[in-house]
Amino acid sequence: MKSVRRASWTNLPYTFYMTTKALLFSICVLLLATCQPDLETIEVTPRPTLTAKVLAMDTATSVASPTPTATSTAVPPTPFPTATNTPAPTATPTTVLPSASVLFVRDDALQQWIPQTGEVKTLVENVTRFIFYSADFAVFHREITPDEEYALIVFHIPTQSEYELFRTSTTPLLGFGVYDSSISMSPNGRWLAYVSGDSRESVTLMVHEIIVEDQQVTVSSPVLSIVPGAGWNWPYDQLTWPTENELSWSDQAGIWIANLNADPIEPVVAIAPSTNTFLFASPNPAYWDEEPDTVFTKFIPYEWSPDGRYLLVIEHFYEDGVFRVIERDTNRSIEVPDSGVGPISDTAVWLNETTLVHLGAFAFVRIWRINPGSDQFLSLERTISLPDLWVQYVLPMHGRIRFLFYEPNAVYDLDLETGELIELSQGVPSISFRWSLDGQHALWSDSIYSNGEWFGHVFLDHLNGDAPVEMDSVFGQNSCCWHWYEE
Repeated sequence: MKSVRRASWTNLPYTFYMTTKALLFSICVLLLATCQPDLETIEVTPRPTLTAKVLAMDTATSVASPTPTATSTAVPPTPFPTATNTPAPTATPTTVLPSASVLFVRDDALQQWIPQTGEVKTLVENVTRFIFYSADFAVFHREITPDEEYALIVFHIPTQSEYELFRTSTTPLLGFGVYDSSISMSPNGRWLAYVSGDSRESVTLMVHEIIVEDQQVTVSSPVLSIVPGAGWNWPYDQLTWPTENELSWSDQAGIWIANLNADPIEPVVAIAPSTNTFLFASPNPAYWDEEPDTVFTKFIPYEWSPDGRYLLVIEHFYEDGVFRVIERDTNRSIEVPDSGVGPISDTAVWLNETTLVHLGAFAFVRIWRINPGSDQFLSLERTISLPDLWVQYVLPMHGRIRFLFYEPNAVYDLDLETGELIELSQGVPSISFRWSLDGQHALWSDSIYSNGEWFGHVFLDHLNGDAPVEMDSVFGQNSCCWHWYEE
């Protein structure tokens, strides 16, 4: 298998790079201090905020399957433009409030904030800080007996009706307690899937249909009950949805897909397991004199293409991994060149059914095109050079993406055609960040963790240059589980 850089805190190239920068900087400072004559103090005008810049872009090239090459046709990079101030508006702009409401949990209740009116409604009481949303539904645990018995509740938001699916003990579903359960809902809110069991080696996958009739929500008996095969391992093998009515999971046999609309439902292995291997040497010094073992890599689902035809996986090996694109059913696959997944990780997102945006943690954005039926399975359309890039919360938006830089904490908009990068907001922490449905607003918090709880101010950011608005009167300082909701 192709060797891949290690993306971890102990990344030697990255550590060497950062150490060298620091050392050179220190030497320069010492030379200036000792060799330069006394200079008079000069008042320096601060540099204006960089509002937009056109980034260096490379021309497209192609990568053939199954052995990709990471070459590209080099062109001189476009120089960065001189930073200029944004012209002052002639009139104070009118702030446009979000059209969607926000659901959140505060004081053990599911509440709804409606921006257009400022109203806050309590939808349902006795809700734990464990909750899932999809379409018009919320699924949560309700504590029946403190630390002993919980109920799993399906709540229909428009009618505010609820259905208790079952009651169980302190570990309601397989996971690490109440707040880490293997529950998943289909994007259309029609299907509820979960895994239950006493241990990771003894689990059952259950799927129910959620039905709303006569202003009342009900849940069907299981439409699918199946025991995953050997090799199933939560949380790596999370339940995913290739399409709204297809459920996917993985075990040692490969990645399975069940069409829940079929009658009968017959799960099939749509993606075979990895046959690639790596050499694994034990980190225990007692075994360092032994030869390393040959171990198979593992495909961990990352994101399905919008039509469910392709799966972007993490090909995982020990502490690291790379991205790989796999076509379901045919198992045609290719590694995404120069990708690395680890503690300091690349990010990727589907822009449409055949276009993948890969954001490298070390200074590039690449746009890849899937070519069905072609010898060039994956072709590089464009490379955009960026500063060191470690981002979160990537949001695709019609030929552009928005994202949050991890450091410095700032929100940016990137035009994938022109390379124009626009800073939307500064000083935005990465904790509890939530895009609005249209990407024009964001909620975030400056929370800190204390005594088992997160506390902090909540802000609504209009991403238009205005200062973020503090929202503590709505959300308090320890709310959770924010979700933008369009009725």
